[in-house]
Amino acid sequence: MTTKTHHKYSLILYLLLANGITWLCWVPAMLIGAKQGYVMPNFDTYQALFAEGFINAQHIWLGIAFSLGSYGPLIGGIVAVWIDGGKEGLAGLWRRIVNWKIGSRWYLIVLLITILLPAIPVGIFALTGGLTASTFSLGYFLFVFFMQLLTSGFGEEPGWRGFLLPRLAARFSGEKLIWILGLIWAIWHYPLVIIRTLSVMQDVPLPQKVITIIVSLAGMTMSQIGMTFIYVWLYNKTESVFLAIIFHALSNTLSVWLTSYLAQPQSATLFVALMPWLLVVILGKILGKDQFPRKTHV
Repeated sequence: MTTKTHHKYSLILYLLLANGITWLCWVPAMLIGAKQGYVMPNFDTYQALFAEGFINAQHIWLGIAFSLGSYGPLIGGIVAVWIDGGKEGLAGLWRRIVNWKIGSRWYLIVLLITILLPAIPVGIFALTGGLTASTFSLGYFLFVFFMQLLTSGFGEEPGWRGFLLPRLAARFSGEKLIWILGLIWAIWHYPLVIIRTLSVMQDVPLPQKVITIIVSLAGMTMSQIGMTFIYVWLYNKTESVFLAIIFHALSNTLSVWLTSYLAQPQSATLFVALMPWLLVVILGKILGKDQFPRKTHV
């Protein structure tokens, strides 16, 4: 579908809604949770939450509020698409969300990518730190994947790839588009990174806290931009938000599952974050730089 006109404020409104809704849900829940010792539900904390359980009613309500934060991009995308294209625009977005008939090879490609991104660092660090038995069962893996489809996948991708990617592609092209989209996507995560970092550095001097937060934000930003190359490549080839939802959910789930086999899983964190860039370089060498993107359909 091609949208001929854009409302001048739809992009700004999207950013305000996507970030505002998410941060209003995340920040209070995480701050109160950190103070009370509550674990917030997320793909990398479900296991701890299962082991400890919800402590009280406040913990449950804060967990619900935190989970609802995932839907900021979805809500922002729906509103912005409606402003830009009305019912026709929403129908076009929905077609891309349910566009699953894209050929089996793209699902195989996504599966291969999501396995390789964490598997290579895990294999390397297993040689030094050793392996351990994972506490992930198949049932738990399927549960995390299903939850990620509902939250991170469906909550984010209709906004980031369904609205923002085509919207930015109407103004920018090439790597500039990817860097802008990746930076916006990373900034959305900033409160999560900052609060989590501070929660484990309570007795650390302020200068060290600041440096650690800056390094953490920089590393996460570069990782998100690297992942954005892959998302944009997949979207350009398939025009499927459905595939982006699958990719998002599967990459989150597999990264936690495979690193759980490491005796010291934190040792591979930085390498896992850098893996998207290695994949981008390899894809660029094999497929050519013109694979990243020249023109994206709106």
